[in-house]
Amino acid sequence: METLAVIAYRQPVTKSAIEAVRGVSCDGMLQKLLDRELVKIDGRADLPGRPLLYATTELFLEYFGITNIEELPNIGELRQVKLPDGVEEEPEESTENIEKQLALSAVPTDEKEAAEAAPDEDFANPEPPEEEE
Repeated sequence: METLAVIAYRQPVTKSAIEAVRGVSCDGMLQKLLDRELVKIDGRADLPGRPLLYATTELFLEYFGITNIEELPNIGELRQVKLPDGVEEEPEESTENIEKQLALSAVPTDEKEAAEAAPDEDFANPEPPEEEE
């Protein structure tokens, strides 16, 4: 998302400019974005080495529900968006209810499960099974 945001706001942009903003290599992510057709190669920069320029595609606009790049939110709009604080609201269940649920889930539902759940009484010296005649 970071790489895509840099491309969207600064397009057309070179890979080195994206890496300068992000501070990390973006080769793999650029390839994924190209494969998913969210980003396209939009020519070459008039710089030494003629690096590729990247820009967003029509699929990008459609995916994010906008008709043109000018509809992207500006910095003022982004600052007004309330971000999650990372604290999840927990359901109000008492520890007593949780203990009851755990106890009920541990009760076997039939005799076969009960037999499988019961530990072997003579674990150190197991008896061979009796043969039927």
